[in-house]
Amino acid sequence: MTAPGDAWSDAALIKALAHRAPVEASAQLFIRHASTGAKPILAVADNGKSYWLKWPDNPHGSLSLAHKMIVAQVGQLIGAPVRPVALIHVDPALVEDYYIGGERPVAGTFFASELLHDVEEHTTITRVARDGNSHRFPHYLALWDLCLGTDLQLLYHLTEHHQVWSIDHGLWFDSLEADWSPDLLAERVDKHWPWPEEALPAGLDGSAFRSAADAVDGLTGTDLANIMGSVPLESGVSDQSLRALAMFIHARRPTVSQRLRESADSFQ
Repeated sequence: MTAPGDAWSDAALIKALAHRAPVEASAQLFIRHASTGAKPILAVADNGKSYWLKWPDNPHGSLSLAHKMIVAQVGQLIGAPVRPVALIHVDPALVEDYYIGGERPVAGTFFASELLHDVEEHTTITRVARDGNSHRFPHYLALWDLCLGTDLQLLYHLTEHHQVWSIDHGLWFDSLEADWSPDLLAERVDKHWPWPEEALPAGLDGSAFRSAADAVDGLTGTDLANIMGSVPLESGVSDQSLRALAMFIHARRPTVSQRLRESADSFQ
């Protein structure tokens, strides 16, 4: 089942993978690292922004970093509330004397999520009535369903009336327990993926479910190819793996958009 007018083609993917996205900035200063599983490093870059950085071969593995780039950019295209991501260069001099748990990160291209100040982190969908969240959450649910979300992590921005943002998608594509395989993805193309909570809260915007469905249907093979081209060669993730993810998302669009339209009737 394919969205009208957009059959999959490898041509755009081959082109995108031949011209990988460049880094956007260079890290200037490491501030500290977090005690979470992937041990991200808070850093200031030469573009004046602060980021949480993760490096290839971090404790969660390189594939998790590809997931972060892919899910965040798919989310941006369908209007989901995801934090901006970037590729940041880290010079060898910056990691020369920096150790985390007795190990030193390898210099090179790091995956980055832009820091957001004044937030509360939660693992539940709440505060639906605050600052556009009734519209933001349906688009988030579209992303969750499309990319087989796991490990719900949400930020509520206190200084923006508790506006919600989604972060840290490294374990999506049903990879919480182990990395996915092409066969595992193939089994899930046409199946509903469980919402992140058993019962969605009242107050979600029904029209937002329909606009999210339109956005999912509007994702093209070229869109997905360009997203895969944002994953750097240094990540060590194979072209075959990136192709499998792109084709999975492309093939899954009709299942997700249909479910979103059916859900819209429950939130009028």
